[in-house]
Amino acid sequence: MKGIVVDDEPIAHEIISDYCKKSDDIQIVGCFQNPVEAISFLNNNSVDLIFLDINMPELNGIEFSKALIHPYKIIVTTAHEDFALESFNFGAIDYLLKPFSFSRFLKAVGKAKQYQPSGITSKTNTNETIHIRANRKHILIKSSSIVYIKSYGNYCKVITESEILITRETLTHFISILSNQEFIQIHKSFIVNKHFVRSVNQANVALTTINLPIGKSYRENVMLSFNF
Repeated sequence: MKGIVVDDEPIAHEIISDYCKKSDDIQIVGCFQNPVEAISFLNNNSVDLIFLDINMPELNGIEFSKALIHPYKIIVTTAHEDFALESFNFGAIDYLLKPFSFSRFLKAVGKAKQYQPSGITSKTNTNETIHIRANRKHILIKSSSIVYIKSYGNYCKVITESEILITRETLTHFISILSNQEFIQIHKSFIVNKHFVRSVNQANVALTTINLPIGKSYRENVMLSFNF
């Protein structure tokens, strides 16, 4: 695959380019600190994959993705975890939090190699099962049974209708596999299943058995999602 790096930090160019050389799967054909220059390059060159930062001058990563004429495989690389939901909504394959290891990088590249053009629609829907490593077991659960997921420390707590599971999977991981039509991130620490939402106000989302806070940076998206 041919790829480019769009990131305003030169050190990120060096790290990603070095990882690509080690992996033998990707040839980096361009590195850009200015996203506008990257768009100009893409208009005249064939590329399969984009490693994309979010916080950049002139044009942030989300705006950049919306400006693209053709579909590309995109792996987000950022130091900020708050943009995960928006990134997966615009079709990002994976979300790498800096600093990321070579093994984590390879996992993202593996996803890119298997990625199909339908991308977003291939996300798990709520009639399917997801795999969770929890309580020293490998567990399959129906995604529709998940009420909400809470992140704390290096763990996530998955609350279903019948049980509570503790897993080392990250909130970002769950965002990537759960349908954004049925699940929504309302706070840096919470994802909720819309089916279990009973009411919403500016500060809280009321579920069947608990009220959860809405983070300030998520408020607008939450209100739009519920047509408020």
